Amino acid sequence: MPRSSAYFWQRVLLRLLAAVGIWGGALAILSLTKAPAFWPQVVGLPVFFAGVVGTMVVTGVFVMSKNTEERDVFTTLNGYARNLQQRDPYSGSVIRKAGQPFLDAATFSSVLVESKNVAKRAR
Repeated sequence: MPRSSAYFWQRVLLRLLAAVGIWGGALAILSLTKAPAFWPQVVGLPVFFAGVVGTMVVTGVFVMSKNTEERDVFTTLNGYARNLQQRDPYSGSVIRKAGQPFLDAATFSSVLVESKNVAKRAR
């Protein structure tokens, strides 16, 4: 089983951060209203702290994955480390050689869409 790319863990981390931020904002609003204390204290805070711990764990996994890719002299992140070759996060093929300019966001997105389509056809 191939290991998950730093790109994958970056996407997971960003989604988890958004969820924890929205949940924390909702708890802050509930604490300002006259809502019953039961829901925010018994349900809201434990879920919030679990999300914070989960975010810390995923951050660690992301950093380890990124460092592993750097040791293997490539990256799957767009706009990171020009001195490393950039590989497609799904297929592993080289999409930018080391030292070349970074791919713009539109080009990177189209490469990802095409890679996902190829992977779907291969199943």
